[in-house]
Amino acid sequence: MQGSQPAAWMAMLILVMTQLLLDERLQSVFANMYRAPQESRGLQLIEETHNTVENDSSYSSFHDECAFARNVTFSNKPPTTTVIVTSNLIPTMPSTAVIEDTLDSLSMLIGLEPNTPIIIAVDGIQPQLDTPESRQRLQDWVSRVRSMFKCHPNVQILTSFVPLHISNTLRMAIQQVTTEFVHIMEHDFPFTKEIDHQLLVRAIRAVPELRIIRFNKRGNHHWKSLVGLAACARNHTYAGMDFHLGKWSNNNHFTTKAYYEWLLEEIGPHHPAPEAKMMTMQNNKNCTYSTWYGQYMYGPVEDGRYLYHIDGKRESYNRTYMFNNHKRCPNATADVPSSVLPWVRCPR
Repeated sequence: MQGSQPAAWMAMLILVMTQLLLDERLQSVFANMYRAPQESRGLQLIEETHNTVENDSSYSSFHDECAFARNVTFSNKPPTTTVIVTSNLIPTMPSTAVIEDTLDSLSMLIGLEPNTPIIIAVDGIQPQLDTPESRQRLQDWVSRVRSMFKCHPNVQILTSFVPLHISNTLRMAIQQVTTEFVHIMEHDFPFTKEIDHQLLVRAIRAVPELRIIRFNKRGNHHWKSLVGLAACARNHTYAGMDFHLGKWSNNNHFTTKAYYEWLLEEIGPHHPAPEAKMMTMQNNKNCTYSTWYGQYMYGPVEDGRYLYHIDGKRESYNRTYMFNNHKRCPNATADVPSSVLPWVRCPR
């Protein structure tokens, strides 16, 4: 009896171990019975989704609204120019029609790099206009503009909680500029005629007196009335393009960041608009000041205007003129991004 006890204990141990192994296998089998279909279906769903995205562009576009922006080929070469657009509360806000047409008109700047940084600098509301309703309209407008450009990291929107006027709004924007050159635009002055941007860059680098170049909202034949000091009349020709000295204006112009840093220091923080101070200095100082710091008009005397004044102070904006007279988007479609600038859906 005693001799049989070890054998009995051994048999019992084998039985227990066998049961445990069976239990583990059963647990594994049951677990796989419940898990395997889910995992298998998951792999199938992933594979189906991958194939769908590859084979169905509409699916990709629907689920990735920024896909078109990533498909734009940018040069590895850093941009030379930043575009600054100043804006403020206007009656048509929160409609974005005015800023849309102005930014679309950048397609008129031939040779402007697709990766050009864009800074939209929004001034605060003037005290006499500051109401809950106006604050809401401006806030809604800013929100819409941010949404418009959420796929474009090169577009930056700066806002001020206090009224800065144009000079200090530009000061706020210039601090963010990292390029050599700047295009300064007002939000209601779209371009209406093609401008050779690369020629502007070469001209300013080649001709020392061409420090700042302005684009006229009227025909260039008016330039003589804009000179300021009549004795300071001056013109330059570079690569077949004429530049005539004119009176200073806030209207769209092209210059260097260094010029604007000098300008903002020259006029100080208390002048609401650069043109007010610069016109006075241009009229009262000698020709050296005028010719070195004054604006030169782009284009020959017989040229027509290069800008259209939408006039944001109006209660409404009729886009008919821009659609009928602006050369942009002759073959535009809703789905073809521009090869010029990524947010302008206008192939050239």
